[in-house]
Amino acid sequence: MPPFERRSISLKATYYIPIGLAAAGLIFWTVYQQREASGLTTKTQALQQQIEKAKREKSALSSPTTGSQKPSRKSTSPGEPIDWKKLAARMMELQKDDQDVDDETVNRFEVRLEKMSREELIAALDEISTLGLDEEGKSLLEETLVETLIAKDPGYVLQRYADRIQNDEDGVGWQLSEALGEWARTDLKAATAWFDKEIATGKFESKSLNGQSEARLEFEAALLGKLLSSDAKAASARIEAIPKDLRATAMQQMDLTEMSPAGQQEYVKLIRELLPEDERMDSFTHVLSEIFEEANYQQIGSFLDNVKATPEEREVAAKDTATLHIENISPERPITRSDIEEMRTWLKQQTPNHMDHITGQALAEAMQDNDEFDFPKASALALEVHKSTGNDNVLIGFLSDFSDAAYLEQAIALAESIKDPNRRKEVLENLK
Repeated sequence: MPPFERRSISLKATYYIPIGLAAAGLIFWTVYQQREASGLTTKTQALQQQIEKAKREKSALSSPTTGSQKPSRKSTSPGEPIDWKKLAARMMELQKDDQDVDDETVNRFEVRLEKMSREELIAALDEISTLGLDEEGKSLLEETLVETLIAKDPGYVLQRYADRIQNDEDGVGWQLSEALGEWARTDLKAATAWFDKEIATGKFESKSLNGQSEARLEFEAALLGKLLSSDAKAASARIEAIPKDLRATAMQQMDLTEMSPAGQQEYVKLIRELLPEDERMDSFTHVLSEIFEEANYQQIGSFLDNVKATPEEREVAAKDTATLHIENISPERPITRSDIEEMRTWLKQQTPNHMDHITGQALAEAMQDNDEFDFPKASALALEVHKSTGNDNVLIGFLSDFSDAAYLEQAIALAESIKDPNRRKEVLENLK
């Protein structure tokens, strides 16, 4: 189970791009997977982050120094005309049948695509628009070509397809916020000027009944992700211009994985300063879910130090990290007392006053929907720690949110081990 994915507080949508496909059929696969994951209606910045990750993996895999480039992927001759109708039909067939995209026709095209210049890509898009293709096939071809063109000239893509921002969410429209982010990476001033101009002309005015422009939030997130590391004051001003109830939504679409430590520090600062108080902890834990691929004690501890985490932030982060560390171990091998002591050593560094309670909570939450780490195993460890420390908070934390009727009698018996009579009575009443 992927780290941080199970948390109810995490708003991250997680998609996976197999590394094998990063070297073959990546661009079409990206387009196809986006359509599947979004149901042809919505998209998320999280997927765009996975796209960028896959691009980097593709670059590494295809580097001449790695020796991992597939020799079997032969391109058509650079001067040989592309049969767009045949290619579109094959793409639609693969999408319809959910087939492996490691397909000869598509692979040959992608090798050719990687070598195409900006001008050749634009000419191809012009040609496709005149062929009278089926809308679905035309859209697939456009999106595949645009994905490559964004890397070469994102400003051109935005100017050419600006009219699709609001009315083509299932086609090229979903790629345009990615284009803004790429443009901002190379020319922040020009990208910002273009975006502000389009806002002023009403391009991003909402057409929905609730008045919320999803496109505006996506574009803001793409720009803010680049702006935050270079001009925190300007980033703060942009976020303040967003209605309070939408700020968290916009911020949680930003690509945190590419952000510098200084940018991450500023991001957390903005959470504290600009988000409603009842949304701050959810947004803070979202940061962890985006940045860290696994519950690494040392790395997360360093991050908490870097952002000067508050005691409350450390407590929430410590609980999630401890829980997920146990979850990650349990499918591989039995959880040992040594694992728990390692966890407690780290918890003591982060939030010493809550170490015992979080120990119990982490053990309880890690056993939820976990066939490898059930109540008997988790409760045995909780009881063992309780006996060695003499601290009732371990068992109170373990039983605080208990809801498994199958083990109710065992939970009641465990509660009897709580030494403080008043606290024991409270826990027993909650269980019954």
